[in-house]
Amino acid sequence: MHDVSDKKFHLISMMNDSDAYDCNAVLGALGTSRTNAYIVSLAFSDIGLAVLVLPQHIYESWNRRWGLPLWMCQLRLTVDTCMVHISVSSLCALAAEGYLAVCHPFTYAKVTTRITAVIIALCWVVPIAIWVGYEVSDRRYTGIEDILYCLFQSGRCVYLLNKYDHLLSIVMVFFIPLTVIFITYGKNICHGTEARSCDTGLARH
Repeated sequence: MHDVSDKKFHLISMMNDSDAYDCNAVLGALGTSRTNAYIVSLAFSDIGLAVLVLPQHIYESWNRRWGLPLWMCQLRLTVDTCMVHISVSSLCALAAEGYLAVCHPFTYAKVTTRITAVIIALCWVVPIAIWVGYEVSDRRYTGIEDILYCLFQSGRCVYLLNKYDHLLSIVMVFFIPLTVIFITYGKNICHGTEARSCDTGLARH
């Protein structure tokens, strides 16, 4: 009697394992294109830095001074900030995507290509809207107009923020995204450790 029940249990276990493998295969196939989309978004932001910002840095270093109009300096700083924020946002989206895939696979399966496209669009539109609007408002130069003028006259193009906004910029661009990334990857590691512990316990039984 025990042999028959053991065989049934073994058969059911094999079926469950097969279903799990099939589920993982399907989720893996669905997730590959989405992950690649976030990686492509990250790559384009890095390419934007290399094409739009790096040549101006090289020009400034070669001439040992800025030597270009002030509006070009402001444009370079705005593009630089936007691309960095877009890169960080793409990393956050990639981390969240990995968290859903590992910890909530069935919820992750409901994420469509359209949702992924909307998330990537937000990763670009929101930083550009924030920093372009911030630059146009001239808010970041409030109280430091003389410092900006003196630096520009001395041939330097330096990213400056007034004392009221520099902490907001650091928190928004770095601290919050890094917190999200560390939390999501930490949860992924904990989930993977628990899964391995369960597999080890089942193997022993």
